[in-house]
Amino acid sequence: MTKNPKIVLFGHGYWGQKITETLDRMKKPYLVVDPKYFQTSQEFENHKLKILADPAITHAVLAVSTVEHFTLAQEVLQAGKHVFIEKPIVLKSQECQQLLALSVQVKKSIFVD
Repeated sequence: MTKNPKIVLFGHGYWGQKITETLDRMKKPYLVVDPKYFQTSQEFENHKLKILADPAITHAVLAVSTVEHFTLAQEVLQAGKHVFIEKPIVLKSQECQQLLALSVQVKKSIFVD
């Protein structure tokens, strides 16, 4: 793991704002991606894919709606990034098992707070 990972924060609602405050205090480089900052869902999707393809991004924080956790965490792990997920991790235990298996397969960590 690099000394200064570049972090992407998905979601900038209540918890996303709390996380940005923490990252600011820690002086960690990060960028925020939230669908509300884009005019269309396709624009958001394109931006998300570009960010996930960026090798400089090493970690992703998910502060989005719980219903989005599973799909987004899957995409993050498949892109080779570590993922931090606000609780609850997912809505179904089967999804949790799938994410854990994927994290082992891609050798990336999942952290849930």
